[in-house]
Amino acid sequence: MGLMFTRYIRVVCSRRSCLLAVACLFIVCLIRVFLLSFVIGTPLHNDLRLISLNNFHQSVSKSERSVVHRLNSKVKSSIEGSTTFEKTTISGLPFNSSDKDNIWRRGSVQKPKIMHNRPHHDSLRQTVQKTKGLHTRPRHDSPRHILDQNITDLFTAADDEMNDLLNHHNFNYILNSEVCAQNKLYIVAFIHSATEKRKERDLIRNTWGRVKQIRGELIAAIFVLAATSNQTLQQEIETEAKAYGDMVQGEFVDSYRNLTYKHIMALSWITHNCPDVKYILKADDDTMVNLYNMVDYLHVTKPTNRFLYCSPYYFHRPIRDRRDKWYVPEKDYPFGLYPGYCEGFAYIITPDVATRFLNVSRTMKYYWIDDLYVTGILNLQAKIPFTKMAIHHTYENMKERDTTSEVNNYMFILAKYSQMRQFWDNTWSAIVRFNK
Repeated sequence: MGLMFTRYIRVVCSRRSCLLAVACLFIVCLIRVFLLSFVIGTPLHNDLRLISLNNFHQSVSKSERSVVHRLNSKVKSSIEGSTTFEKTTISGLPFNSSDKDNIWRRGSVQKPKIMHNRPHHDSLRQTVQKTKGLHTRPRHDSPRHILDQNITDLFTAADDEMNDLLNHHNFNYILNSEVCAQNKLYIVAFIHSATEKRKERDLIRNTWGRVKQIRGELIAAIFVLAATSNQTLQQEIETEAKAYGDMVQGEFVDSYRNLTYKHIMALSWITHNCPDVKYILKADDDTMVNLYNMVDYLHVTKPTNRFLYCSPYYFHRPIRDRRDKWYVPEKDYPFGLYPGYCEGFAYIITPDVATRFLNVSRTMKYYWIDDLYVTGILNLQAKIPFTKMAIHHTYENMKERDTTSEVNNYMFILAKYSQMRQFWDNTWSAIVRFNK
């Protein structure tokens, strides 16, 4: 009995094993069939999808090209009909009528449209004055000509906003100078100086400021100051002026925020007192000028008018950090970019440029950053092209090595910090030595 039961168990187990084996084999076959169908079928399916997508993209690109072509044709015809392309320079790139086919690529260097509808332009200006320029507020990537027009509109002064100093040039002088009274000058340099900066003025007087003639050309320099409430300091300034005769002092408060008054006053003084001067140099009191290099450059280039030689800034932004010395709140300047303007350490102009700046300033509101105001904001209407300084003419920071022959390559050398001024006398001695 036990033996029969044992045999029965073996038979059942063998049958179950066979069934299990068959089931496993069937499952393996299903898996293989599935894998084969996936491996073989996927590329074909993908190819069909790619063909479909390619057809779709081709149809879309044709449609896009058609739309762009129509838009380009409309814009081109509109521009050709209503815009006069003039030769100008923005960020060093010339723009003229040959560039008008590049509208899409160079939108930032388009010239503005001429406003034939004058009443509309006047109403637009009135709107800008009422809202103080905040109604448009273009982003920093706005086309340059739109931004420049908005800046001009913002700073155009209404009749009740006129300023006696800035607009009417009614400057009264505490101290005056006669540096232009005797001879016809080749260069007159005006140097911005604060009332307390006697040391800086003496550094200039003892070096490049004492040069009166180079290559047969007559040169003079004046220091431009404003008033101080310190009576002791004022007496010292008057004694200094009597000793040297090279100071012009205006009757308004000498402060950093009044630099624009000082700048306009200097241009006004020179145009009235130095009518025969050939070139005007503006410089800061921390700048050493290689006058030998400058005269040689002017002898070679011989500019006669519309000449503004400087190191220009393009696409410079107002600083919104309250901790910064140059902080500008949005209420004073709501735009994200400044117009192109000259760096303030120095520039050279012909007298007609000074006259043009003064004429434009008669209708413009005040802005305290003087170099930006004169060579940037005023220049939007004066339209004097920048003549970019040669690389070796832009400023070099003063350092000890400037006693070598390399110093003679520079036109402007800056001593921005007091520790640099220990090299001032040696640097000038080197310049003189290499020009004997």
